[in-house]
Amino acid sequence: MTIINQYQQKLSYLFTLMLVIGMLVLEYARVVPSIGIIGLFATALLSHRPGKFIRNFYSNKPFFIFSFSCLFLLAGYFYSSNTHYFWERMQIQAPALLLPMAFANLRPLSRRQYLSVISIFILLICVTAAGSLYIYLTNYKAITESYLYSKVIPNPLKINHVRLSLMTASAIFMGWYLFRNKVSLRFSAEPKIYLACSLFLILFLHIYSVRSGMLGLYCGCFVLIIYQFIIKQKAYRKGIIILLAALFLPIGAVMVSPTLKNKTLNTIGDLKRYQTGASANNYPMATRFVSYSIAFQIASYNPVFGCGLGDLEDELKLHYTLYHPTISPVNRIIPHNQFIYYYAATGIAGLLIFILAFYYPALAIWRRKIFIAAMHLLIVSLSFLVEPTLETQLGVAVAISFILIPLWCESKPQKETDVR
Repeated sequence: MTIINQYQQKLSYLFTLMLVIGMLVLEYARVVPSIGIIGLFATALLSHRPGKFIRNFYSNKPFFIFSFSCLFLLAGYFYSSNTHYFWERMQIQAPALLLPMAFANLRPLSRRQYLSVISIFILLICVTAAGSLYIYLTNYKAITESYLYSKVIPNPLKINHVRLSLMTASAIFMGWYLFRNKVSLRFSAEPKIYLACSLFLILFLHIYSVRSGMLGLYCGCFVLIIYQFIIKQKAYRKGIIILLAALFLPIGAVMVSPTLKNKTLNTIGDLKRYQTGASANNYPMATRFVSYSIAFQIASYNPVFGCGLGDLEDELKLHYTLYHPTISPVNRIIPHNQFIYYYAATGIAGLLIFILAFYYPALAIWRRKIFIAAMHLLIVSLSFLVEPTLETQLGVAVAISFILIPLWCESKPQKETDVR
């Protein structure tokens, strides 16, 4: 235990890097982020006696209450017939319990270590974006046309396109944070590099044209403008002018970006198809609305506690077969809304517990003005409206890592001479 305490911060830094890097290389090395999470938990566990470990966890209210965004699902075991699917879901959700327990028992990374994790993440996202743009330019015509059929630009690391768009949106605000705070870890020109990275990623996100990331970017910018100019500076006129100008940016982007234009046409056509009652098969937006209607129908049988997390998959299959037989099995998706998903599986009771637990750290984030965590929480919350973000290994890692890591590392103001 003494040796672990001696090297605790270095081990924490190593495992945090593995978690962050692992999110990008998941398709090639699924074990990397898992090693990072388990390593952080094991380091914390071996640093304290069991009693102190539990006390530290319980006394850190933001982390303790956040863990119930995973723990509340355990109640579903007692009224789920399909226990195999239940434990499969719980395994995916485990980081939402392990990471809060770990961070509550670990000394925060040094300011330099923390900012280096952020800068490495931004760099890796930029490299991935550059690789995607290269693929796009070498297959420009075919890929542009494919956006009319709900396809996207392939990326060299084969990351799920929705998750990549969310990480890109967060990386944009991280770069802005490092620029505004004049962070220089190695050389004095770094802040300008971070700004350039953010601008490059904004360009990439408009070319990539994935709805979740675009929504996160624009809503994040609007919130930032309102907070910076209207709430903080009281510059109402300036803030309103900038806000109105920002509202026209999406319109201009659609006119300039051929992929975004085709994505918009695809979305409009998809929605019209659903509104006219045509078959939703092979139309992503239409099948989303079908998944919502099925979820509400399932929840109506037991609105308080839902059908049980383990039985949700079986219930979905049954309802698709009975009420939407024209939709092929490959298009029979789970509810593409995290809140509706939990409503169907755990009812109103479970949904309320999830919302209270997942968003409780927002109080500490607001009080401590933790910018990176605040913007990431906003981006993830918006993704919940159109995606079951927490139902994949990568989705959980992306959703919670940059809420919990900044909350852990910015728990107290830090001043260090090695960050200029």
